Amino acid sequence: MGKKWPPPVHLKEVVYMLSPFELKVMSGLWKNFWPSLKSSLREHRSDLLVFITPIVGTVAYARRYEMNRLIPRLPIRPSGPSYLKVGARLQERDKLEDRY
Repeated sequence: MGKKWPPPVHLKEVVYMLSPFELKVMSGLWKNFWPSLKSSLREHRSDLLVFITPIVGTVAYARRYEMNRLIPRLPIRPSGPSYLKVGARLQERDKLEDRY
């Protein structure tokens, strides 16, 4: 007779069960939540910096781009950096529109 292919493999099996009388199954998860969170943030501070910096930079760029996009609609042209005083100029423009 021929050999069986694939050959039979004997596996060891572990079965985990919870007791139906155990009421505090997840209690250890929340016991030291804040101290463990603080320690993990301290340990991985450089990693957080690497991942958060591009997000903050992108958001800042998008806000500055939007402010610069609104500048040509204003009645008064700015003399300095346009993104610094856009809010005040938008209010001036709204007041001028309300007059007419």
